[in-house]
Amino acid sequence: MDNLLADPSFEAGDRGAWGSTQADLDWIEGDAHTGTTHLRVRSTGAGNRNVQALPPVPCLPGAVVSAGGWARWVAGTPRPMTVMCQFLNASGGQVGNVIGQPVTPAPGGWSPFVSLAAVAPTGTAAVRYQARINSAAAGDTVDLDTMALAFGDTVDPDPDPPARTLYELWTGTRLLPVVAWHVVLPGGGTAPLRMPAPR
Repeated sequence: MDNLLADPSFEAGDRGAWGSTQADLDWIEGDAHTGTTHLRVRSTGAGNRNVQALPPVPCLPGAVVSAGGWARWVAGTPRPMTVMCQFLNASGGQVGNVIGQPVTPAPGGWSPFVSLAAVAPTGTAAVRYQARINSAAAGDTVDLDTMALAFGDTVDPDPDPPARTLYELWTGTRLLPVVAWHVVLPGGGTAPLRMPAPR
């Protein structure tokens, strides 16, 4: 599947392709997960810290969108991290937000995010990809690389995500493969998200 992000592995060094109002961003050469460059994110305060891909990607209601990526903890106490899909209407207002299950990156090695899949709700005109450090402290630092956003139910950076399960559903005439994710809901808690998987 085609990656919809403008500079997913930060190789182009495009400062306009990624942004955050809650963290300092630096493009670092060497020791990358993919290619030669990765993004270093340093929290400038306490709380959830979001890094987002720019600009939002055009998206229609009902589209299945998947997201993934890789992270490596650098400084501070390792915190849980998630990928997110924020759905926007034509005016830029939020009409939905799906947050993946958290994973805590290990220091010194690259860890995959738990990939998520989400269905764009009614009113969607675009989707915004975000990676989040949950409950960060000032100075917490993490590296990001090989980020991915795609239409469909799988993404390359984590081809076998731990939250993904393949089921066989009997439809009455044939077995239909169904992929299921458990997604974290904006108000808390989790819910299963199921959809047909391509053969």
